[in-house]
Amino acid sequence: MGGNLSHEYHIPSPSGEDVVITCTSCNYAANEVCAKSAPPRPYETFEFDPQIAVFHGITKDRRTLINAFYPKLREPAVDPKKKRIQDAERHLDPREPEGIIHLNEVNPHRIKDFVPDYDPSVQFPLELFKQHFAKYDPGALRFTHNDDLAKSTTKKYSQIINIYDYRLSFFPDLNNSFANHSQIATHFAASKDIPTTSIDTSADPDAEPINVLKIFDGDLCPRCSNGSLTITNAIELGHTFHLGTRYTIPLNARASSPAGEDMGKMVPMSMGCHGIGVSRMIAAIAENYRDSKGLMWPRVIAPYEVCIIGTRGEGMEDVYDILTSENIVKEAVKIENELRTLDVVMDDRQKSIVWKMNDADLIGYPVVLVLGRAWKQDGKVEVQCRAKGSEGAGKSKIVGVGELRKVVTELLNDI
Repeated sequence: MGGNLSHEYHIPSPSGEDVVITCTSCNYAANEVCAKSAPPRPYETFEFDPQIAVFHGITKDRRTLINAFYPKLREPAVDPKKKRIQDAERHLDPREPEGIIHLNEVNPHRIKDFVPDYDPSVQFPLELFKQHFAKYDPGALRFTHNDDLAKSTTKKYSQIINIYDYRLSFFPDLNNSFANHSQIATHFAASKDIPTTSIDTSADPDAEPINVLKIFDGDLCPRCSNGSLTITNAIELGHTFHLGTRYTIPLNARASSPAGEDMGKMVPMSMGCHGIGVSRMIAAIAENYRDSKGLMWPRVIAPYEVCIIGTRGEGMEDVYDILTSENIVKEAVKIENELRTLDVVMDDRQKSIVWKMNDADLIGYPVVLVLGRAWKQDGKVEVQCRAKGSEGAGKSKIVGVGELRKVVTELLNDI
């Protein structure tokens, strides 16, 4: 889209395709593509050798093998010695995965930060690297001019990029420490003499520590000092993009500045755009506002706010008029300060009341008015509002005609 600023709008949902990371203390929030945790601290030297894992990836041209080295087991939040004592008391061996709650996982988005051409869709990168291997030949890389580089048919040679997570920086020499860790990759590299590049920031105190791992619940917030991160699945409902002058400068789209230092001058216009997923919103609301009986639409999106259920010719029209009649509504506005009328529908189909009630639950009207036994005996209406019920059981009350509109309006305003 252009520009360098965008915001996503999500609704939490267990079935959401996105993952959102938020802080428990401050307003930090980001999706998993952009989210970061506080800089990791190096693992301490344990009494046993740390279990080191290596992640393999490959670029889209199949000529660059990526090796990301990281600690296989998550470091306990407590002191390592104390953790080992706790595990011993629980008869757990801290060297074994069964004795650890979590295993680290590599975040492919962080790999792409270092190698933009990385292809995360490949399942067997080592095999592809062997199949497309091209030996390094310095003599073949001759160009008469930089402009010829794009037109050149010179075969790109294969190479390896090693990325070292900052947690492993307690090793004195990362390159030598892990030279033989990945037997397949390193044996292939040694036998073919592949050019290798290492990415490691442990020796540079001013560089940002490399973190190639996924964020876990409880990781420290990168923005505040006392917050921890929480992971939530969510559905993206909207997206805004601040385009700035990305398009207006090339198009020479200018306007007179209304204020500031440039007041009165012709300056490039600042652009922005947004997208709203209307169909996504319907699905997300249906996913989050439902129970075992059916949908429970919020007032602002419900097909009707109130559904009247009864028998045709037995007072349904009278109740409808009470809720919608212009004179009654004007009086209600004066009393309740309610500046809008109610959106009401009558279910006058030739079906039983029980059938209509089940259908109303399935459709998901916010409020259902039943003209049943109480209406026939005492002229009172049963008001149902499942959104105010307990575990989908529904909350109902018997209300007289005189206070019916007030009760319905209060329920609608409260859900």
